[in-house]
Amino acid sequence: MNRQRGPGAPHVVELLGASEEDADADGQAAARLVERLVAQLGQSGALRFTVLCTAEGPQAERLRALGAELVIVPMPDDPPWHAIQVLVGLIRSRDVDVLHAHLPGAHRLAGLAGRITGVPVLCTVQGQQIDMPDLEVHRMIGSQLSVVSEASYFHALGLGIAPERLGCDAFDAEADMAAQTASLQAIGQRLVGIAVAAAVAPAADPMGEAPSRGLAQARALVQPLQPQQALQPLQPLQPQRPAR
Repeated sequence: MNRQRGPGAPHVVELLGASEEDADADGQAAARLVERLVAQLGQSGALRFTVLCTAEGPQAERLRALGAELVIVPMPDDPPWHAIQVLVGLIRSRDVDVLHAHLPGAHRLAGLAGRITGVPVLCTVQGQQIDMPDLEVHRMIGSQLSVVSEASYFHALGLGIAPERLGCDAFDAEADMAAQTASLQAIGQRLVGIAVAAAVAPAADPMGEAPSRGLAQARALVQPLQPQQALQPLQPLQPQRPAR
C-alpha cells in the first residue's frame, strides 16, 4: 500500500455521510467522487487524505488500498457527541487543513467540529438544488459550498448565498478520463485555496463576526486544563463587621 505522504501537501479529511451500499443516487455520486479524488490527487501527492466513512465495506477497502487513512464513525442527521469528539481529536492530532463534507449528516458533523477547531469546511452538494439541511449549516457556520450543476449554482444564488462562498465543480464519473481529470483538478485547487486562505487569515468567526459566547464555550470543552488555569483552593469567608 502506498501511504500518502506528500511533503507539505494540505491534509484534507473527506467525510462521506453514507455507505456506498446503502446510499441513494446522491450518496453514490458522492462516494464515486471521494474515491476518484483520493486516487487522482492523493496518489500524486498533491493532497493528503483521511476519509471518514460510516461503515466498513468494499469501498473502505479500496480507499485503504489507495493509501488513504480511514476512520469509521456514524454520521446521522443529528451528529452524536462521540463522533464530534473523534473528529476533533483527528483534526488536532493530524494537523488537518480542510474538512470536505458530502451529504447533510457529514456537513453537520464537519460544521460542528470545524467551528470548535477553527478548520474551514467545504461541502459538495449533489443534486439540482440546495436542500434545507445544507443551507442551515452553511448559514450557521459559514461553510463553503460546491455544487455540481449550473442549475444548483443559480438556485444557491437565488437563496442568497454569497458568490464568494460558492463554487460550481461538476464531476461526472461516467465522463471520459480527460474530463474527469479536469474536474478533479478544479476541486483540488479549491481545497488548496481554502487551506491557504485559512492559514493566512486571523483566527476569527468564519462569517466575519466576533466569536460568540457559545463558540468560546464549545472550544473550552475540548481544551486541556492549563497549569495557570488550575483551580485554586477556596478561601474561607471572613466575617463581616456590622457598620457603625
